Amino acid sequence: IQSHPSGLLVTLRRRVFLLNEDGFNPITPDLTTIHALGLDQIVPGRYFAGHNSGITPFRFVDGEWVAEPTLPGVVANIRTMVRTPEGVLWLGTPGSGLFRIHFALEDLETLANPIVQQFKTGRGLPEDPGWTSAHLTDEGEVFFRTSEGLYTFDEGSRRFERFHRFGRRFGDGSHMVSRMEWDRSGRLWASVEDLEQEENKPWGKGVVGFATPDGKGDFTWRTLPPNLFSPIANIQVIRVEQSDDSNVVWVGADRGLIRIDLDRFVEPEPDLTVRIRKVETTGGRHLWGGHAVEDWSPPGIPYAEHSLRFEYAAPSHGIGRTVLYQTRLDGFESDWSPPSSETYRVYTNLLEGTYAFRVRAIDGWSTEA
Repeated sequence: IQSHPSGLLVTLRRRVFLLNEDGFNPITPDLTTIHALGLDQIVPGRYFAGHNSGITPFRFVDGEWVAEPTLPGVVANIRTMVRTPEGVLWLGTPGSGLFRIHFALEDLETLANPIVQQFKTGRGLPEDPGWTSAHLTDEGEVFFRTSEGLYTFDEGSRRFERFHRFGRRFGDGSHMVSRMEWDRSGRLWASVEDLEQEENKPWGKGVVGFATPDGKGDFTWRTLPPNLFSPIANIQVIRVEQSDDSNVVWVGADRGLIRIDLDRFVEPEPDLTVRIRKVETTGGRHLWGGHAVEDWSPPGIPYAEHSLRFEYAAPSHGIGRTVLYQTRLDGFESDWSPPSSETYRVYTNLLEGTYAFRVRAIDGWSTEA
């Protein structure tokens, strides 16, 4: 679906239709099954229909929709398309790699004499790139999704390179991005599969997160808490719906939907701090109140008070930000305790000796303190 001043453009099987007050009328010839509809960034009013056997442009001229010839040299199932600010057209396919279509300067508007290149492997791409797709950042930089992470294309060397702007994990082959959508705040929402993760997790094979511009030309990636997706499993669709009346992200999966209201969505604080709030004997004698004191030294405790209670907390706000804690008393135990939401720990029958209490916290966003 694409919007246009003349109405709503809708793909239905083998044709594109215009939906407006005059009805529901076809504006393209009969093609093979259409899977993608893209707006030309160079020529106003032109769109591209990607279908099972290629890509066909059509445009709005003098109040009428005009079908243009299917571009020659591309016989493939086209699922995504972008046109860079320089006029290069990139196409993504389910199994035929990537297509790059270049035009001479004088042919940018007419699309005459296209120079078509197909990249199935080599030139820096994985041996089996799998289902590929083409995308643009807000700055017009093109990047590609493959079975082994994200890539970009260097026009100088004519080679593909790992794309790390959303985080190193997306360019090192350890994570595969399945679905991507931009919101109007400049965040990129995506479903991601950790290729090194154990299978049979309760939330399925993937998680959802977003990349936020960091103000320095790159992005900071945050993963939504995986437990949010346990009930629906295996993410299939991400859709950003933004208008005057709606500002939400929809996440569809095998067994249901999750709706994220962006007007109420609060990104977590980048840092998580855990503090020991109180230490006292089980008899109630106060040893520590959580405030820094100059020249403080660990107290000596009579053996008769051999039981201690430690209280701690890591204040946290935002969706899915449940905090779990692990503790360890050096001199008494060598391993961290299992994760727990309890904010206190009691030790009894301690022998004489010197001890150091440690606590660490981790939230649903995998932020650790």
